[in-house]
Amino acid sequence: MKLVLASGSAARRKLLAAAGLHFTVDPAEIDETADGDPRLRALTLACEKAMAVSARHPGVVVIGGDQVGQRDDGCDLRKCESEDEAQSQLKGLAGRTHTWFSAAALVIDGAIEARVVERAEVRFRPFDAEAARQYVALGEWKGCAGSYQIEGRGAQLVAGLEGSLHAVLGLPLFSLLDALRAVRVPDAGLLT
Repeated sequence: MKLVLASGSAARRKLLAAAGLHFTVDPAEIDETADGDPRLRALTLACEKAMAVSARHPGVVVIGGDQVGQRDDGCDLRKCESEDEAQSQLKGLAGRTHTWFSAAALVIDGAIEARVVERAEVRFRPFDAEAARQYVALGEWKGCAGSYQIEGRGAQLVAGLEGSLHAVLGLPLFSLLDALRAVRVPDAGLLT
């Protein structure tokens, strides 16, 4: 068996590669718009991605991943299309808390073998519009839900974190590695 990542996320690829896993990438093409509980949405979308790609890879373990972020007032975090949108989203996070749910699903031949989710609560320090403008000018916001990268200069916006850093990064890595060991994927780069 081999591993296929059913996501085009550069962050997910980076996390799996850094953990030493051997995988290929085949992004799922699904409708990712959904409402409701953010934890359930992340799990559902991770499963849907893995199921969609599993049909193209018989006998292979497919990893689906998704992440949903929500501000403390219930407003969803999104990937912004412009610098103005990113600045606005960041200003709305200043001095507030937001929560990330990152989920992964393992699917083999259309059967869900495992589902995992990790949670993180991030508290941003208070900052003004100029700080948001300066950060956005760096370009780290591009392609990132929430418009920041906690592993980069975005760390300067953060006052605290409770929970899994991997949930903020977009993949419940520790739980996923446990699930992969349980499925016993040979030649995947897992330490026994």
